[in-house]
Amino acid sequence: MANDFSKLMLRAYNAEAENVVRSLRAGNTALAIKRLDAARAAIAKLGAMMEMRISDDFHRLRVAEIELTADYQMKKEEEREAAREERERLREERKVQQNIYRAFAIGLRTCKIRVLNDKWAYQQRHHRRQRQITQSAQRRPCA
Repeated sequence: MANDFSKLMLRAYNAEAENVVRSLRAGNTALAIKRLDAARAAIAKLGAMMEMRISDDFHRLRVAEIELTADYQMKKEEEREAAREERERLREERKVQQNIYRAFAIGLRTCKIRVLNDKWAYQQRHHRRQRQITQSAQRRPCA
């Protein structure tokens, strides 16, 4: 009977430890350890007549598991945050690139218009000059 009772107590402690680990969040490590300490104290109190308790080494291992799980969750959150910042940076770069392309396209259109205007102005000057030469040649008498 004592053997069955000790197995039951160990199962209760392990179940509480698993619940603590499962419900653990990065910021509540101290509260989780406190819950595990309370479970250990309750088992020690209930098993006092049969001298049952959770050993210090086993409890230390469970506390280490909680701390490692909390560290893992914090690292995971940092990675998520870094990925989020990277996505934001890429989004901003894409916007800047699109603005550059737009400005370049507008600049090309403006440049094309300017070239066409310059070409038109050159043609106008050339035609005017040709007319002036032709008119001056017509005015001069042949010698």
